Amino acid sequence: MNEKLLEEIGLTKGEIKTYLTLLQIGESTTGKIIDEAGISSGKIYEILNKLIRKGLVMHCNIKGW
Repeated sequence: MNEKLLEEIGLTKGEIKTYLTLLQIGESTTGKIIDEAGISSGKIYEILNKLIRKGLVMHCNIKGW
């Protein structure tokens, strides 16, 4: 996917790294996203929440699975 296009639609560099990582690895834990995208652990939740609000990712947290 074209990073320039994602930047043009308003994604930050951190959002782009995270989004592209999720496209590549699919459903994942935050730990794996942090490792693969090179995002700091202090920023990952903020970035994921922004991507969720923008409708680009979905969060699923089901206990007992």
